[in-house]
Amino acid sequence: MFLFFILSQTFPEPTGFLNDYAHILNQRQKEDLENHLREIENKTSVEIAIAIFDSIGYPIEEYANLLFEKWGIGKKGKDNGILILVSIKERLIRIEVGYGLEEVITDWNSWRDY
Repeated sequence: MFLFFILSQTFPEPTGFLNDYAHILNQRQKEDLENHLREIENKTSVEIAIAIFDSIGYPIEEYANLLFEKWGIGKKGKDNGILILVSIKERLIRIEVGYGLEEVITDWNSWRDY
């Protein structure tokens, strides 16, 4: 039942490789990160997307998986995408990895109790 609520969630459209919906990065940081992520994609074909939210309000594993699929991160046929999802208020980070990269890097969670 809970998954239904997440599935009915409207996900934002990506604006590039870096998506700072929490507005925590300054313009220079955004440009530097976007350029670095674009350079990685050009050199390796690996697509790394970063999504920073103030709050997601859902279990981060499920939200990251659905956002990864919605955005279509990674090249078709290679499934070589990585999503780094940050939720500021929940103090959570999730790295979601496409199947094509799982031998190199695995999915990962981090959280802090303060």
